[in-house]
Amino acid sequence: AESKEPLLSIASKRLVSLDRSSNYIRREFDEFCSLNADWLDSAAVFHCLSNSDDLRGLNWWDWPADLRDRKRSAIQECEARCEEEISEFKALQFLFNRQWMSLRNYANS
Repeated sequence: AESKEPLLSIASKRLVSLDRSSNYIRREFDEFCSLNADWLDSAAVFHCLSNSDDLRGLNWWDWPADLRDRKRSAIQECEARCEEEISEFKALQFLFNRQWMSLRNYANS
């Protein structure tokens, strides 16, 4: 899995950089993000925070209170600072979901 991480990173960055108006997979990605925003947005921010240099290795309940308690201004600051990483995380979730659904449909056929 470790050897695939750079390739997955490249794939997710390419997906995010695609033109929304002329690329169907980018539109699928945007729809996936909209339909799954209830968990995807929080998961992406959590991923970004938990991998940041100052919080890596800490339990979330040991994070600074503003982040631990999800104070809106602290979350917005994280979203702005980690925009690229958040987009990449969402793209990876989308790509995994596409493969999972394909496998599931194959298994159910």
